[in-house]
Amino acid sequence: MHGIAELDARVAEGRQPSYTPRYEAARDFAGSLGLLAEAHRYFARVVERHPDSVWAADATLKLRRIERFTRLYRKILSNLGAAVE
Repeated sequence: MHGIAELDARVAEGRQPSYTPRYEAARDFAGSLGLLAEAHRYFARVVERHPDSVWAADATLKLRRIERFTRLYRKILSNLGAAVE
């Protein structure tokens, strides 16, 4: 999960505006959903392609955590009145 925060920070560095934009929580949560989906694909690949790997159990736990955060972020977006994909 820490890798997602670092990736998001690197993306943000590349698009520094010359003004301070208004904070929009919905945009942050929507962006995080995209990053969670990407992380889910990576860990799912480990579980599907290498089920006997020593990392399969860890990847399964990570998938559950990602799925929990995805549900939470979707709920937050719904509460904010934002469209959830």
